[in-house]
Amino acid sequence: MTADGGRKLSRLVLCTGRGFVVIGGVALASVAMAGESVAQSLPFCGGQNAPPQPVPYTCTTQTQSIDGSQVFAVLHADGQTVTVTYTLLAPRTTDAPVRISHHIGISGAGGPRSTANGVIPAGQTTTTLSVTTPCVAGQVDIKFVFVLDTQPQGRVGGPWIENGTGCTTPTTTTTSTTTATTVVTSTTVPPSVSQELVGTTLPRTGSSNGAYDVALVAVVLGSLLLVIAGARRMGEAADGHGRG
Repeated sequence: MTADGGRKLSRLVLCTGRGFVVIGGVALASVAMAGESVAQSLPFCGGQNAPPQPVPYTCTTQTQSIDGSQVFAVLHADGQTVTVTYTLLAPRTTDAPVRISHHIGISGAGGPRSTANGVIPAGQTTTTLSVTTPCVAGQVDIKFVFVLDTQPQGRVGGPWIENGTGCTTPTTTTTSTTTATTVVTSTTVPPSVSQELVGTTLPRTGSSNGAYDVALVAVVLGSLLLVIAGARRMGEAADGHGRG
């Protein structure tokens, strides 16, 4: 092959009006047109009233004309992340800001959301953003160029996506502990109480020696009286003999 023939074979001609390139005389579909063809075979994502779909789920937005560009997005939810791939039908001469926000509930309600920002560089036609939102159900705002909340003209789509099915909300269980107090009314002595303490008798209020002492005093007094009486009789007898 001559050098001139090689240059002709390797020449690259971009035919933007027809949406394909010619390389060495062979027609190939352009990336953007191929992406649009694939997107057309996917289900439409719908809007905020779209019914939840079982994951993994892939859908496409409609092609929108925004700031002089035609753009669409393909969304994929797998139960953990939501991924959005933007595609321009033709490259731009300037960078194009993009943003996605997965809201809990309806967009604009002021609830929590997960957001990712990016750029489609000048001369490029595609970029991908993703957020991690397991079991989050709500609207996904897909913005192009006009990415602020106050710029609805930049919306490529706003489908309702439930990132997971059969999700349950975690609940918090509070356990309370009640201490019971037992009142013992039994007279049974518990084992922990010393038997010696229970068996101790109370001190006596009196003594048996007192009765003994009283008896002894009575005996002594009785004996004394007998002695006195005997002495009197002896004295009287002595007096009688003296008078006789």
